[in-house]
Amino acid sequence: MKKLIVLLVMSMALFSCSLDDDTVNFHYEYLETAYAEFPEEMTVNGSYQINLYYYLPTDCYAFNGIEYYYTGDFERTVAINVTVNDASNCETLEEAEPDITYFNFNPQMAGTYTFKFLSGMDESTGEYTYIDYEVEVLE
Repeated sequence: MKKLIVLLVMSMALFSCSLDDDTVNFHYEYLETAYAEFPEEMTVNGSYQINLYYYLPTDCYAFNGIEYYYTGDFERTVAINVTVNDASNCETLEEAEPDITYFNFNPQMAGTYTFKFLSGMDESTGEYTYIDYEVEVLE
């Protein structure tokens, strides 16, 4: 009887394993911001929508979120985060219109804020490059 149970367990273990790897491999990247759109006027304690425009290079890219860092009292660094499917059959997207996302900005102090949006990478140094926008927040 013990031999039958061992044989049954061994055969289940052997035949239940699949050698097919159906796992979707992916990684995360930062995507270039084409441009940003700000309200013309801002005041302290207001809430303002900042629109970001970007282009997905292939259909294997999908928007994943915005990374927003305080890099000083009046400086913010912003990057668009995407998920990239590592499939080999990706098709290039040739859209005339950019994709749009946004974040809300709630200034707590009056002053000139600098927003740095990721715009690419300097091939010679390997460092990120940014588009800078300055916006005045009034009392």
